[in-house]
Amino acid sequence: MKLIMPKTVPNQDMVTTTLFSESLRNSVRQTASRLDVAVEELDPEVFMKYAFIAEGYAIALSYARYVDDVTEAKRYLEGCCQVFREEITEMEMVDRGLPEFVKVGYDKLLQSIADEIGRRGLTVVHSATLH
Repeated sequence: MKLIMPKTVPNQDMVTTTLFSESLRNSVRQTASRLDVAVEELDPEVFMKYAFIAEGYAIALSYARYVDDVTEAKRYLEGCCQVFREEITEMEMVDRGLPEFVKVGYDKLLQSIADEIGRRGLTVVHSATLH
């Protein structure tokens, strides 16, 4: 198994993309070290193209760094990497289902977005969760 990380972004003017890429690069390096696997680089645009998968990938990277049994995390990470390499489609990956730890991570992400919307004085129409 090889984990995938974005190549260094040459255009430093795109602050959000640069921050996301560097954060993901650090997560991949740390997780690859823990799992004792290789790393390959792809263009950062791949992670933007498959943003839903990339968010789940980031959640799974964090999960894999701290759990004892990494079997399920490795399986999910490998599926994400297959999408990034375009070996399978995004929908094929989604159809496999989300592991519980990814659902929980997405729920926390959605809640933090709803909280920020509330802080800005806006109304959350629907509180989305994956559960």
